[in-house]
Amino acid sequence: DWIIFDMSSFRPLTEVPKSKVVGEAVNLDVSTSSCLSLQPRVADVYETATVSVRMSLMPGAGEGLFAKRTIYAWEYCAWYNGTRCTHQDVNARNWEECSNTITLDKRVVLDVPRPFARAKVYCATLGHKANHHRPNNARYEAFEHPRFGMIKCVQAITRIRPGEEVCVDYGYGSERPAWYTDPELDDAATGKAKAPGRGGAGSG
Repeated sequence: DWIIFDMSSFRPLTEVPKSKVVGEAVNLDVSTSSCLSLQPRVADVYETATVSVRMSLMPGAGEGLFAKRTIYAWEYCAWYNGTRCTHQDVNARNWEECSNTITLDKRVVLDVPRPFARAKVYCATLGHKANHHRPNNARYEAFEHPRFGMIKCVQAITRIRPGEEVCVDYGYGSERPAWYTDPELDDAATGKAKAPGRGGAGSG
């Protein structure tokens, strides 16, 4: 089914006013366990005006997400859609196969499969392009999108200036990929005392 929605409120419109264009026609496109998107290269209008993808400023991080305009605290930066996997399926994988996974709820993990990881292949949502860094300027939150259904969003937690990279804290626990470093976790694993106010940063 095709829907028209108002990009300012993200609410579907039951009637399209004739006086002006108020929305963008898109296909209702809720992912499944085997299908990421029916329109993988149809970009989201809000994201197009808000963020762009280019090489990250962090060495070895690959592509990153950057603000195209000033994004104020608590504004949305981008959406994070993915195929809908179970936690059991994801836990059975190697870390290398989980580079674009994120927990949606107790039952579902969203995953952007590796063939779709690059923006030139999949650009319907760009939230998976936000790299890890501490201190972070954005966070993940659940969001019900009129096109993609219940997914995750990247939400600013402070003002992000045009051209600034949008970064989140991945928040891995004791199970984490090799590239992820966290002094507090590392000290706990080696029995060292935690230094007051100590932090860490990484790239992903």
